[in-house]
Amino acid sequence: MHTVTLEKLPDGIAGTRRTLDRMAAAVRGEIPPEFRGWRHETIRRTALDLVRGLPARDHRGELERLFEFVRDRIEYRLDPLDTERVQDPVATLELGAGDCDDKVVLLAALAGSLGHLSRFVAQSSDGHTFDHVYLETDAGRGWVALDPTADGHGGVVRAAPGWRNPTRSEWIYQIW
Repeated sequence: MHTVTLEKLPDGIAGTRRTLDRMAAAVRGEIPPEFRGWRHETIRRTALDLVRGLPARDHRGELERLFEFVRDRIEYRLDPLDTERVQDPVATLELGAGDCDDKVVLLAALAGSLGHLSRFVAQSSDGHTFDHVYLETDAGRGWVALDPTADGHGGVVRAAPGWRNPTRSEWIYQIW
């Protein structure tokens, strides 16, 4: 059973901050009643299955495999009308779908289960409202952008690690 809580979000950056707080809590496994974050066995098992066969300590290869899985195998679907829904990462795996924040939460949890630090990067085209979020992960040589919603469908570019959606402004949100 999945529990969904609804709350009215504040407008502007305060609402964005609240959403990012909930996203980080989902990655860390702090959302009741299931508490299914990066330490959850399903997340760890999925991450290990995805990187099977790579050489030990191939951190860049691990992150690329995780990224490609979320980008290519988790369908992009909008939240319900007039709702900002943040799914825990196991729910996104089970549903096989989610919007940008759900895909980023899953990717951060998978990366975290293999020991990789990540952070969210929120984007705004007007400097006031949250339009998009992607993940940056430290691959051992600095932060690498990972945008798993850029999947090549519906006229969207098919992104590789390092690609960033052009925007007016960005701000970084630390998960850990």
